Amino acid sequence: KSCLKTYQRTIVTSENIKFGLLTQKDEFEHSLIDFYAPFLEFTQDAILRKIILGKYRLALGQGILFAPKLGISKSGATTTLPMKNFKSLKPYTSSYEIWFMNGFATQLSWESFSLIPFYSNAKFSANLANDKITSFNESGLHLDDLEKNNVSEKIFGSSFCFEKDVGEISLNFAKINFDHQFEDSAYFANYSAVSLDFLFHRKELSIFGEIANSAEKFGGIMGIKFGEDKF
Repeated sequence: KSCLKTYQRTIVTSENIKFGLLTQKDEFEHSLIDFYAPFLEFTQDAILRKIILGKYRLALGQGILFAPKLGISKSGATTTLPMKNFKSLKPYTSSYEIWFMNGFATQLSWESFSLIPFYSNAKFSANLANDKITSFNESGLHLDDLEKNNVSEKIFGSSFCFEKDVGEISLNFAKINFDHQFEDSAYFANYSAVSLDFLFHRKELSIFGEIANSAEKFGGIMGIKFGEDKF
């Protein structure tokens, strides 16, 4: 074990290609590199807009199914619009060691249509009892290597969006599978999730929301904004 705590993040950009690598180690962990997050991103102004290989994150709709776990992205619209404001697909550049996606995702765009198919096979650290998941280790501290990355999560799905000047509407689908059952029967190891999100605006009126069904649970959010005043 080492008392050293290390962190480094490197991003190299060349025209429409970006490569990144983040490594991190907490105090008293065995490995010299306890966590690493590499990615390779290709972007262009064509039908095939973006490809990401490695670790990435999705942020769709109002964030019921997929949202950044550490808060939403900020922009000049943050104080003027109540809607969540973030890019749908981005490389994962955080040292937070859980709930990232690992695999590949692409973004295709043609006229008013866009499609984001994605696949992820990620390993997380969980607390197990009788080989069932009781909770996840969100601290990122791994003093016992046997409890490190001991649960696998596979996700595949897609997001289909239609956008016009008056707004946009998206249909999102994902299939999620954990390789361990949960001790709490309220949680499923294998389930599907689907959501519909929308945003319509005309003059000073904006209507936005998302409805979702996941693991036999239903949820939704909806809002209306009048005027151009800031919050």
